[in-house]
Amino acid sequence: MGYRHHTDAWPVVRFEFIGRLSSEDIAQYMADSDALVAGGKPFANVMDGSNMLLPEAEFVRRQAAWVRDHVEDMRRDAVAAALVAREHRLVDRLLDVGRQLEAVP
Repeated sequence: MGYRHHTDAWPVVRFEFIGRLSSEDIAQYMADSDALVAGGKPFANVMDGSNMLLPEAEFVRRQAAWVRDHVEDMRRDAVAAALVAREHRLVDRLLDVGRQLEAVP
């Protein structure tokens, strides 16, 4: 159903996931994430999955690869992160990706 990227409350950036994400939604999310860390400015990240259905394997796989590739960028620029979700299975799946950032202060 969709994905939205909100920067109107900069430096708080909110990634909003709605329903199931299409391949196009995932590609846009990855492009927005790339642009965020390429900016080299500190930010706080809110992952809003409150209206997201359990993500497909493609999303989890691509996000995990992105996190692995950008750990140093996240250490440099991400000053805070929050995950919002209603479904505990969604939280578990997204936290599996987040655990790759455990070393990030």
